[in-house]
Amino acid sequence: MKTNNFVTLFTRLEDYHISKDVCQVPFHMYKEFGYDSYIIGHNKFSKNKTSIVEGLNFFDIPKMSFLKISISSIFFLIANAKQIKILNLFHIRIYNLIYVYIYKLFNKEGIVYIKGDLSAKDLKINKLLEVNIFKKIIGRFLLKNIGQKIDILSAETKEAKIILQNEYSTIFKKIILIPNGVDSNFVENNIEKRFSFEEKDNMLLTVGRIGATEKNNEIMLKVLSKIELFNWKVYFIGPIENNFQVKVENFYIENPLKKNSVIFLGSLNKKELYKFYNKSKVFFLTSNYEGFPLVFPEALYFGNYIVSTDISSAEDVIEYNNGELINENNLSNVLNKIVSTGFLSNAHIVNSRKLSKDKFLWKNIIKELNRELPS
Repeated sequence: MKTNNFVTLFTRLEDYHISKDVCQVPFHMYKEFGYDSYIIGHNKFSKNKTSIVEGLNFFDIPKMSFLKISISSIFFLIANAKQIKILNLFHIRIYNLIYVYIYKLFNKEGIVYIKGDLSAKDLKINKLLEVNIFKKIIGRFLLKNIGQKIDILSAETKEAKIILQNEYSTIFKKIILIPNGVDSNFVENNIEKRFSFEEKDNMLLTVGRIGATEKNNEIMLKVLSKIELFNWKVYFIGPIENNFQVKVENFYIENPLKKNSVIFLGSLNKKELYKFYNKSKVFFLTSNYEGFPLVFPEALYFGNYIVSTDISSAEDVIEYNNGELINENNLSNVLNKIVSTGFLSNAHIVNSRKLSKDKFLWKNIIKELNRELPS
C-alpha cells in the first residue's frame, strides 16, 4: 500500500453496492484527491463491475466469522494497520468498534472515519447499540472506551447530525454531515441527455422494494383508487414483496380502468431505471421511515419534483421549492393538484437540478469529507 491510502473495510460487498456509498466514497477519494483506495472484504462482488469504479482496488479476505465479527478482518488489521492511513467503516456496530480498537492499537496515528447510516427515528427511539439488553451492556462499554478513537463520524441527514451532537458530543471527536449522492459521470455515460421539462412525460415514479413494511405503498394504492389520473401514469419500480402482490391484483380488480395508468415494472438495471427518472416529472416516497435513500439524489439529478412523507432526509432534499411533504391526510390533495391543475413548471425541474448540483453529487460531497480529515 502507498502511504496516502484510504482503506474501506466492508465484508459483505455485493453488486448493488457499486452505486452506493460503500463504493462511491473510496472511489471518489481516489478520483478527486488521488488516494490509493481499497475495499477489503469477503464479498460476492462480480469482478466485471469494477470498470464502473476503475482505480478502486478490491482485496478479498477469507470468510471467517464469529458472532458477526470477521476474524479475517481482525487478522488483516493486525498485519496491515501500520500501513493504513485512513480506515473507513460503515455504521456504528459492535464489530466495527472492535476493528477500531485493533487498528488504533497497532497504529495510534491512523485516522478512523465511520459513515453512519443513522436514522433519526432510530436515534430517538433507541440509543446507539441499545436495541436489546445484550447490546445495551456491551454497546455502552465499547462506546465509552472506544468511541473517542473514532476521528470522524458522519451522519447522512441534518436531523441525525443534530441528535448525535446533542447526545454524543462527549464520545465522538467530530460529527459531520455526509449525505448520499450520485456519480454524475456514471449517470451521463448511461443516458443520451437529461430531458427538459417539455420533453418529460406526465409521470409519477417511485423506486424501491415495493410492499416492504417501511415503504407504506398501500397508502398510494388507496389514494390512486379514488382520484382521476387524467393523462398521467404512475410507475412502481423495484421487486414486489410476495404479500403485496395480492394487494396489487386486488387493486386492478377494483380499478380495471387504471391497469394502463398504474404500472408495476419490477426490478430494472441502472440504465433502464435512469430512462424512467429522466422521463418522469414527479418522484414520490410514502415511507414510514428511512435513512437517506439513494433514490432521493437520483431523482433530484433528473429534475424530479419530490413528494415525500416527513422522513428525516426529506427536509434535506426539499429546499428550493422543489417538492413538498405529504401524509395520509393530504396525499390525495397533493396528487390532485399535480395531475389536474398544471401545477408543475420548468422552475420546479430547474430547482431540483440546482439542489442536486449544490449538495448531492459525490464529487462535491467528498470535498467536505476531505476538508474535515485530520492533516
